Order: sequence, then structure tokens, then C-alpha cells
Amino acid sequence: MSEDKPSYQKELKARVDAEFHQIVDAEREKIYVFVRDAALESFKNGLAKGRRRSA
Repeated sequence: MSEDKPSYQKELKARVDAEFHQIVDAEREKIYVFVRDAALESFKNGLAKGRRRSA
């Protein structure tokens, strides 16, 4: 039974690491989308303001 413990711990650590990285990647994607959308909105607002001034 003691031989199984290190292998079980390694497997458990690998599963936890994989799940952790999956969560981190998902959160990183959410942040990327939020920042991208905010930048696009800011850019569009800047273009709209520029058009109003020159019109």
C-alpha cells in the first residue's frame, strides 16, 4: 500500500495542476475579451468624437 501512495499523490497533483491551468486559462480568456471589448469601445467613441468635431 505504501508504494501506491507516491503514485497516487503524483496523479492527484497532476490532476489538480491540470484543473488549475484550465481555470487560469479560462479566466485569462475572460480578461482578454473584456480588455479587447473595452479598447474597441474606447476606439469607437474616439472616432465618433472626432467625426463630431470635424463635421
